[in-house]
Amino acid sequence: MCQCMNLFSHLENTSSKQVVLYAVLFFVLTRLLFLLAGFPFYYCFNMHLDEQLCKDNFLECLYYTHHKPPLFLLFLGLVYLLPATSFIPIYHAIYLLMGMIFTVTLFGVMDLFDIPRKWSVPLTALFMLGPSVIAYEHWLYYTYPCALMLCLSVLFLQLYFKYDKHGYLFAYFLLLAVLILTRSLFHLAWFMLFVLILAVYRRRFWKKILMAAALPFLLVLAFYVKNALLFGLFTTSSQAGFELSIMAMNQMPNEQREQLIREGKLSEFVAMGSHESVETYERFYPLKEAGIPILDQKVKSNGRVNYSHQIYLPVNRHFLEDSFYVLKHYPGYYLEALRYSTFRYLLPGPSKLGGEGRNARLMKRMSLYERVYNMIFLGQILPRTPCWTFRLNHSLYEVRASLFWLVGFPLLMVWIGIFLARILFGDDKHKKNFIPLLFMWLTTGYISFISIALNGNNRHRFLVESFVVIFVGLFLTSLGCRFAEGEDSARGN
Repeated sequence: MCQCMNLFSHLENTSSKQVVLYAVLFFVLTRLLFLLAGFPFYYCFNMHLDEQLCKDNFLECLYYTHHKPPLFLLFLGLVYLLPATSFIPIYHAIYLLMGMIFTVTLFGVMDLFDIPRKWSVPLTALFMLGPSVIAYEHWLYYTYPCALMLCLSVLFLQLYFKYDKHGYLFAYFLLLAVLILTRSLFHLAWFMLFVLILAVYRRRFWKKILMAAALPFLLVLAFYVKNALLFGLFTTSSQAGFELSIMAMNQMPNEQREQLIREGKLSEFVAMGSHESVETYERFYPLKEAGIPILDQKVKSNGRVNYSHQIYLPVNRHFLEDSFYVLKHYPGYYLEALRYSTFRYLLPGPSKLGGEGRNARLMKRMSLYERVYNMIFLGQILPRTPCWTFRLNHSLYEVRASLFWLVGFPLLMVWIGIFLARILFGDDKHKKNFIPLLFMWLTTGYISFISIALNGNNRHRFLVESFVVIFVGLFLTSLGCRFAEGEDSARGN
């Protein structure tokens, strides 16, 4: 608790504290403007557990849910249990609080990276005013809290290296564990990689590092083991087969797919499609009731499909087997899908939030703002740049590529890699920032690789967009230093 209370204790001078106060004021004023402009808070019905089941037996629902990791569902369910007539204002208020913490955290991280205020202040402001931030801050989904937790984890890691207090390191590992139990994109292997890196980098303190990581690691491992024993899945979600099938088979012609199904090389489920209703799959895979409401409920009380029904466990396995068959015998279709996936990932977000109703209103409100912002700050200015067209609520939306994400982002990742190599091989000035920067760089690469491999949704990229802003700050700082050195050299001559 003390470590959390002193989270911004590194802001020791009055100037720094004033900037933080101004950042909070900036956030409050801008969010009031968005509120007055009528930006609605969108509630994602597909994510949550059934409200009535939660009230009847919340812990049982949480224990047997398999389609998503538990912690975001825990957060949603705890709010359900409050004596309120409408939950949306409560969620909205919590997300606004997250946004305020996000603003201060991002500034704090850049401050610890020694990025000058002339860069850190405008970069923080531009990020918090970005269309992606506004969209995900107004959408009850795990994207926004996960992005905040990633940024906070960097701050805790920086504070650990600054003050050498293992309480900060424990907080860092705990946040990584919370991320794994919130978003299936993060895996136990990702957690273990950074434990290993830290233990090797600070060999003298390897025992303390392992002690700090032990409890968070055991929490995640316990959940993995629980899922393995109950569902045969050593992971946090039962959706991998559905996700992979989209990439593996969507480019395959219908005639060829049907032929493979007739030959018995692909299952009948492929013809039905992924994420269909329980009744659709039951015709081919009837199951006895499990006697557990969350596993037997076909449709939630709001009329939405319950993806934690037991039928989705074997169906997911069939889709996984079918996907591996196609990948092995027809890899060209997956490679073609990767081309589209990479392009989608590098589009300026948000290209699609999913859902309907309030979400359509949110996108309509944002459309002009998004176009202007992307044109000015992301280089979305070329009338003939490639575009991606998608359908939402029976309307077609067109998203054009931007120079920053298409060209600048890959070049920035290369530059950070070179910067890290320079630190590793002799740049003592930035030694204290090596591990935090390496964590950000590897995590950005990890998220990009997994996302492109599965479907290329740029919603996944938002998780690390704050890291990209920090990379830009470091690049501008380095550029400024080189320019200053050049001027000094010219004066000396």
